[in-house]
Amino acid sequence: MAAGFVSSIIKWTAEKFSSLTPAQSTAGCSTFEPHARAIENFEMLQKTMQSIQDALDNTDEKDVRSFSEKLRLKELSGAARDAEDVFEEYEYEVLRAKAKARSRRQVDIGRKRKLEEVCETSTDDIPVLVPVPNDLIIRMKEIKKKFDAITKEWDTLRLRETDGPRRRNDHAWMPKPTSSLVHEPNVHGREDDKENIIQMLLEDDENSRNSVSVLPIVGMGGIGKTTLAQLVYNDPKVSHRFRQKGWVCVSENFDVLELTRKIFTSITKGSCDYTELNEIVDALREELIGKRFLLVLDDVWIDNPNLWNPLRNLLFALESGKVIVTTRNESTATIMQTMLLYRLDRLGFDDCWLIFVQQAFEGRDPNALPELVEIGKKIVVKCKGLPLAVKVLGGLLRFESDEGKWIDILDSELWELDEEEDQILPALRLSYDRMPPALKQCFMYFSLFPKDYQFYKNDIIRLLMSQGLFRSDGTKLEEDIGRGFLDDLLQRSILEYDRNCEDKESLKMHDLVHDLAQSVVGEEFIRVDDGELCNLPGEVRHLSLIWSNSISNLNLLPLKKLEALRTFIIILRDGLQPEVRVDVLSDLFRNLKTLRALDLRWTRIGALPESIGNLKLLRYLDVRYTDVKRLPGSIFSLYNLQTLGIKYDPLAESSEAIKELINLRHLLFEGNEHTNYLPSGIRHLTNLQTMMIIPIGRDPRHFRIQDLKNLSHLKKMQILNLKNIDSVEDAQEANLRSKIDLKVLQLSWERSSALYCNTSCEQSSGEPSKVPSEATRSLLPVDWFEERVLASLEPHTNLAELLIYCYGGIRFPQWVGDVSFSKLVKITLLNCQKCILLPSLGQLPSLTYLNMSYIESLQHIRREFYGCSSEAKGFPSLEILAFSSMDNWVEWGGGEYGDFPRLQEISIGECPKLQRLPQHLYSSLTRLVLSNCEQLDELPLLPSLTHLTLRGKFNEKMLSSLHLHLLRFLEITGLKTLPVEFRKLCSLQKLCISYCYGLETVVSLYEHPSLEELSVRNSPQVQFRLHSSEDVITRNCPVLQEWCRRHDIDLTYSGVILYKNSMQFLRAFTSPYVSPLIFVFVFWKQVNLARKNLPVVKQQHSRTSLKIE
Repeated sequence: MAAGFVSSIIKWTAEKFSSLTPAQSTAGCSTFEPHARAIENFEMLQKTMQSIQDALDNTDEKDVRSFSEKLRLKELSGAARDAEDVFEEYEYEVLRAKAKARSRRQVDIGRKRKLEEVCETSTDDIPVLVPVPNDLIIRMKEIKKKFDAITKEWDTLRLRETDGPRRRNDHAWMPKPTSSLVHEPNVHGREDDKENIIQMLLEDDENSRNSVSVLPIVGMGGIGKTTLAQLVYNDPKVSHRFRQKGWVCVSENFDVLELTRKIFTSITKGSCDYTELNEIVDALREELIGKRFLLVLDDVWIDNPNLWNPLRNLLFALESGKVIVTTRNESTATIMQTMLLYRLDRLGFDDCWLIFVQQAFEGRDPNALPELVEIGKKIVVKCKGLPLAVKVLGGLLRFESDEGKWIDILDSELWELDEEEDQILPALRLSYDRMPPALKQCFMYFSLFPKDYQFYKNDIIRLLMSQGLFRSDGTKLEEDIGRGFLDDLLQRSILEYDRNCEDKESLKMHDLVHDLAQSVVGEEFIRVDDGELCNLPGEVRHLSLIWSNSISNLNLLPLKKLEALRTFIIILRDGLQPEVRVDVLSDLFRNLKTLRALDLRWTRIGALPESIGNLKLLRYLDVRYTDVKRLPGSIFSLYNLQTLGIKYDPLAESSEAIKELINLRHLLFEGNEHTNYLPSGIRHLTNLQTMMIIPIGRDPRHFRIQDLKNLSHLKKMQILNLKNIDSVEDAQEANLRSKIDLKVLQLSWERSSALYCNTSCEQSSGEPSKVPSEATRSLLPVDWFEERVLASLEPHTNLAELLIYCYGGIRFPQWVGDVSFSKLVKITLLNCQKCILLPSLGQLPSLTYLNMSYIESLQHIRREFYGCSSEAKGFPSLEILAFSSMDNWVEWGGGEYGDFPRLQEISIGECPKLQRLPQHLYSSLTRLVLSNCEQLDELPLLPSLTHLTLRGKFNEKMLSSLHLHLLRFLEITGLKTLPVEFRKLCSLQKLCISYCYGLETVVSLYEHPSLEELSVRNSPQVQFRLHSSEDVITRNCPVLQEWCRRHDIDLTYSGVILYKNSMQFLRAFTSPYVSPLIFVFVFWKQVNLARKNLPVVKQQHSRTSLKIE
């Protein structure tokens, strides 16, 4: 336990003491010890803690080496945590007293409107003097004695500020500046390795054809095995050969059933609903019939062949695949391999130096810093060719210009540690040792999760925030500080982005870094993997249970003894949902009074007990995906609660009670769950930042549009049921324009399709509703009213995404498209059926995506759509444009040369009256999708078009105007004729023909020399012609030739006729005469296949495929 770490805890606690005690210095109560004396005890404890903190700040971290000194630090840390608990319990008493005072004020005010105004008053504005409870006074005295005893025993700790020079103040540390570097890191020194492995895979694929081979990549931790496997996995040559790919991280948990489920999910890209191993294997075999697959099993640890054999038998039962295994253990590779293992060597100095420069000198010129370059090269040498070590130290020194700090890294004694003893790289220990105390606390929290766990930024930030780790001075939100902490860990390569996710919100931790976290946490952080919650040390404060046990009942009773517990998280595997008994929870909640974070997601809990009100310090509670159907009344006394994950239904019944959760910041619901209404009390939660779905109700007990007035920190709003708005004034009162944090806004006049109408609650308040009856509403100008409402819902110009659904106005208000919305990148307008005029969107400088659908009254698009300026060109940044289901749209005009300079994709569907597209646009267009645009008789010149999709009814004249020499992808659905021009597509690589029942044509492969894939579905008159198909079948597939003869298939005709009801897969045959189109899937009538014993035809060498159904 580092001195700086303990000092950080003490400093923060002492500061919180000092911030609260002055306001409470004059109160007293007959049922407590005289208040003045209690406050005096507080101040004495604060002074002692301040003295200890000063001494710790003067203690060099490297001087704390002996066991006794480390033990004293550990004891100090525990005492500081206990003091923090005492303070926060007193802080809770202050919050409770203020809540009661607020309730009394509300009772004194008779008029409802006045009541609402008082409720909106901040709790901090209510002056309350709160006596200190006796039990806290007793605990406070005990903690003071404990501090005194520890410091007396530790002779080297002098409680004077003058002992030695002060160390750098890390407590005021803030995260480093962020950079884009970590998003797309370059890989150095592995190009030859990548090409060698690809060659091994492809050559083995040619030689072993219908079998499965295993290629191990072996190397020490941190050498880059996973990175190399990713390079191979994403290489275009590999993707061409292996169309089905999957990636599974195995790590230390080698469970065959769980691995098989993960393999199925990864390869099929779908969920695995099977529970038995045989079912999964059969489904996987069916999915992979006739397909080559590549599977990567990353980070495998097995040294027992009996563990590997079941999975080996499963994989070898599949057809034609390759498995790459990455492992540190050569015995693991020997057990699994069928190919020669590939041993990965350390990187050379030059490649390591490139990695270091990329990390440490990002944004700086190394040539201008020769002193740092000289030191940096010596550091790289000490990394001994391990890219992970180089990355971590380079990230540590990024933005660091102090030469002394670089020398401190170079000369550290940690380089002398033997990495073979504890498997922790010295470079990683160096990185951890140089972290500021606040960042160390965050890093240790990751040890609670299993290896290869997928962290979502917002989830981990909320958990860390529940522990008080993000200390704001009021100028920044704690969530923003937390995001900065994670960015710093990313910069240091302690965390990395999950490369399977594009949104940069999903993180992973290298298993060696995870080992480091596990090695530094001691007994405060414990993760239990599939074990019993027994024999746990009393010092544990943060606990996680990784559950993959088949036992249905989860025994949590042993937790009762862990009275200092602050975090309890259950992480479930294999889709299991163990039962948690309510009576056990009731007992636990009476004992775990210091609990701050509780995550019980996916467990089978029938209810939450009333004793949950004892968890006074609870800040994070997540019971989503459980059976909790109601919330106990005591939950609304959890005044510290910041994050609540719950179903809608229990929350909807809370009405005004939820207003007591004055510190609630994140209200999380299950997935895409919806409800008809939310409780009106939410309007008082002025700290709320997350509440995705906001249905607008009519009843005063329900959340209404004007209740958004004081919710100023929401970042995303999906507002439903806007038709329930009573008046324009109510919409104006919502004051969306003032909400500077709002980034995503979705406005819907209807419910989601998942919602149901619950009319029984509409008039349940006993008061007459202000909403007009349906008869009265029918007399109102609805379009005018909705136009006024939408105009009143103008958001702040920081908005990034806007969706408007089921809007009934004829036109859009001026703010929709106003140039002041300079950050708006995405707009979607759906089902605005009465609209006859589109908003002027063309001058939005950042707009990249625009989608408009079901605007059925629109007939013309003219210059106003591009914006009013005659000089500025329209849509300068737009990349994707989509129109669909616009039945009366006739004309698209108003465009000028220079509009849409960056447009890459246009999709137009179900626009039967549209006659033509602008002729001078789209020089940058690469993708065009047209569906059922039967009046469209001409297309503009599209010189850059590479992808064309044509579906449904078309004007034949339009097809004849095509000049598509660069076209690589062509999809045709429902056509009756194939234009002659299509035979001239010399660059075509993929051709898909579907549902063209009347299309009579012969697709000749030699006319398309670049064709790589041909798919024909439900097109009975389409024929395809090989280059001498009889010769191909005779030489390569004599069994198929014989079968065709027995079934009267005429092979003298140089083509194969496809039948209408073709459903079954015969087998594959290959042709060395058609290049690069190599193997062909032929489908015949199901009726024939059902009666015949089909031959097995071997697959030959192949690169790409032709699929005919």
